[in-house]
Amino acid sequence: MKYPVPCILQKEQTVFLGQMKPEAEVLSGRAIASSEDVEAAASLIADRCVAVWENAPDFADAAPSVPAILIKGGHGVDEPDAADDYLRMADGESVWLRGTRIANDNTHGTGCSLSSAIACGLARGFSVDVAVRDAKAYVAGALAAGLNLGRGSGPLDHMWQYGAPMPC
Repeated sequence: MKYPVPCILQKEQTVFLGQMKPEAEVLSGRAIASSEDVEAAASLIADRCVAVWENAPDFADAAPSVPAILIKGGHGVDEPDAADDYLRMADGESVWLRGTRIANDNTHGTGCSLSSAIACGLARGFSVDVAVRDAKAYVAGALAAGLNLGRGSGPLDHMWQYGAPMPC
């Protein structure tokens, strides 16, 4: 089964990740121009995920589950210098995870790093909201470290927490 955005699947919980504009707009079927649009899009995506779940043979033995939806805000909606992410939990509760956009041309792999860090948190037994908060902080730190390798959009500094420059 193929999914249009990175996702973490477990029978009990699902977390779908998507950049603000492209993926969230396509998956929800609506334009996103404000934080209210983000919240509405997350609800629509959750509804659509349940419909897919009910028809997915891979999950035939599991009850349909409303997934947690994370819509990344690295491109800013209401505030261009913000990196506010919206997390809608499986129970319908939601939270805005506020952040500041970090000026760094080396952003290659931020989405993959975020989803991997969330998966690691879930594997460690953290709740979805804690795993997402920790992952957001990890990626923000890796961006803020400002690793500059090669030309073009380079990688994040995944060693930033160790306080030493990456050995090259």
